[in-house]
Amino acid sequence: MSNLPFKKKETMSNWKISMILFAAIIALAAAVMLLPGLGRAGNLEPPAGAVDVYGNPIPTMNTLGEIHNKLDAIYKAITKRPYEVTLDEKFLALRRDGTLGEQEGKQCGERFCDMGDGTVADCTTGLRWTKNGYMFGSLRWNEAMQVASWLCPEYCTSFPDLIHPLTDDSQPGDWRLPTADELKELCDGLMETYNITSFPERMTIGPFENVWGWGGPYWTSTPTSCPEWYWPPDDYGMWGPPPDGWPEGNVWPPECATFVVIAGCGEDTYDKVLEYGVWFVRDGL
Repeated sequence: MSNLPFKKKETMSNWKISMILFAAIIALAAAVMLLPGLGRAGNLEPPAGAVDVYGNPIPTMNTLGEIHNKLDAIYKAITKRPYEVTLDEKFLALRRDGTLGEQEGKQCGERFCDMGDGTVADCTTGLRWTKNGYMFGSLRWNEAMQVASWLCPEYCTSFPDLIHPLTDDSQPGDWRLPTADELKELCDGLMETYNITSFPERMTIGPFENVWGWGGPYWTSTPTSCPEWYWPPDDYGMWGPPPDGWPEGNVWPPECATFVVIAGCGEDTYDKVLEYGVWFVRDGL
């Protein structure tokens, strides 16, 4: 009885092998029968100069390669973004909501392109930034993250005095805080492109306005450990009660995030409860 399962398994395996061999023989026989017919079919293209009953030229057949190339050209045409098209040129393409419609070219011939809707495209990194580099002033880190999740043209209407409010097609959730690397890349690009040598408190850099220059740190989305000198734990690695004078409502133990200073493009770490500048970014152009 102990050998019975093994015998059944062996029998099943042989049956599977037989079926595979049978299928292979059928496929081979079909190929042998069909290939001569394909060979006799000859060229399926209509003869040169052939016309239909109305005298119109009969179109020739496209090869698979030609069909692929035409479909690829159509795809590239309808997925163009405004920054890829000559300034003010009209073109038909897919909008961000998936519908097809007329759009206007925004290509400015430079790395940073003003899109005319409160945003600036970075054609090197493929990111879109708010044209206003200090849109809502200084915020705590958690506040900045919340505002980023709300940001869209409709949200901007709540602030009638806002400089360069959004008029793009963004929706809540499209915008976010940049990572430390993204903000440093933007900063380095601005310094290199526009040869910035002085940093007033508020700056216009290329198409960007209201940038917090001298002494102005910007929050990033990159969390990090607080520096050792900043309210360190006790000798046992434990956090005690908040020190005297610790602001009521502030998180304890403290939480820190990375910030970037535009003057010098350097980064550092500090407590999330501090109010720093916020420069919003979204993916895709």
